[in-house]
Amino acid sequence: MVTMRDIAREAGLSRTTVSLVLNGLEGTVGIQGSTKAKVLAVAEELGYRPNELARSMIKGRSNFIACVVSDLAMEYESRPLAGVVGEAERQGFFVKLVFTSSREDFAGAARRIVGQRPAGVFLLGLNDPEFPVAVQEFHRHGIPFATAGASPARPVGIRVCPDNVDGAAQAAEHLLGLGHRDIAFASGDLVTAYAIQRRQGFMDALLRRQVDFQGRNAVCNSYTDRFEMELERLFASSPRPSAIFCAGDPGAMQAARAARKAGLRVPEDLSVVGYADLWAAAYYDPPLTTVAEPFEELGRVACAMLLEEVGRERRVSFSEELFRQLPVKLVVRKSTARF
Repeated sequence: MVTMRDIAREAGLSRTTVSLVLNGLEGTVGIQGSTKAKVLAVAEELGYRPNELARSMIKGRSNFIACVVSDLAMEYESRPLAGVVGEAERQGFFVKLVFTSSREDFAGAARRIVGQRPAGVFLLGLNDPEFPVAVQEFHRHGIPFATAGASPARPVGIRVCPDNVDGAAQAAEHLLGLGHRDIAFASGDLVTAYAIQRRQGFMDALLRRQVDFQGRNAVCNSYTDRFEMELERLFASSPRPSAIFCAGDPGAMQAARAARKAGLRVPEDLSVVGYADLWAAAYYDPPLTTVAEPFEELGRVACAMLLEEVGRERRVSFSEELFRQLPVKLVVRKSTARF
């Protein structure tokens, strides 16, 4: 491995001069441009590569952020992570994936992360019991953390969320604009922040247009066979809804399948709107009208805010919440039609 001492010997310069140049500090002591150019040329010729671990120890700050993930096969995690990785790389940071499982409690994972001494931590969502643990473990050791995705307001930390309320309102307004009035709402269990926010946006839009929501048109269950069976019963009932808004694309795809089982055509007999714009949505039969969630941008913005905090001398997010809300947009495809 080529060292700074090797470069100094080859260039005929002191090791201190080489170190200052390679660490970008030549301007602090007035090293001439020609000397800098010579050091860089010799370093390139010898194939020198900096020891990032040693650099981080000298600076007192690591050059990587820890990203907590549980299932990279899910777009809800992999796509925001792509945004994090791209932004971190642009700013000269590395990303270390920390996998968690249902067998490990969050406190244990947080302590394991702190042991690695990252510059910051990125988490996809953070539930109520986990939040004080994150504050205690990360902030106590001077490590800022950021979350992305639907979550309630917090007193501290960095939080980036999509505008779920407006997204659901866009979906409802689209169906209302097509002449639908008997509109169903379907979601997984109404305990997650995103489901609650999307239900609120949907209901608010109906209220603004003075359209009553029929309680029989609500299906809220986990996305299982039972969820689909409840949709089948709803579509076979009389009177039945002419449209349905689902708080997630998986639910919308199940709704379209349940409609077919009930002898209905999508969108001729039933209009279906989803939420997320997963990759499969555009290739579904029919292609799914859905609200596009900016997954990659959520990760990118959260990472940018996190690294900005890392660079501050005083941690702002330790005493207040730094918050950004990103807009969403409706993507109209073939699963909706005029009433």
